[in-house]
Amino acid sequence: MIADAVKFIPNETLNVAYTLGATRLDLLQRVILPATLPSILDTLRVNIAGAWNFLVLSELIAAENGLGFTIVRSQRYLQTDRAMFCILVICVIGLATDFAFKLLFQLWLPWADSKMS
Repeated sequence: MIADAVKFIPNETLNVAYTLGATRLDLLQRVILPATLPSILDTLRVNIAGAWNFLVLSELIAAENGLGFTIVRSQRYLQTDRAMFCILVICVIGLATDFAFKLLFQLWLPWADSKMS
């Protein structure tokens, strides 16, 4: 996903930087990195959400502790309140992570398009 972000930088932008005397390091630091940072942060946000889903799923399937295991054990012993609480904790952690990435996006990348966040 990051390679795609680099690929979609217009060639004209790169050529203008070279015309103005940019070296390869300047091009990386002043053109490519600022142009791709919004996509990199967005990619991290999406991949961490997927990793969180897989973590909970793996705990539901085969674990001996964790929130997923607690949900399965609570279902087994008809402790619906504990299961719902664990689901709520999972949701809060997921939302907190997502909001943290949105906040980082706004603080670190004020020049980026607000549609990406």
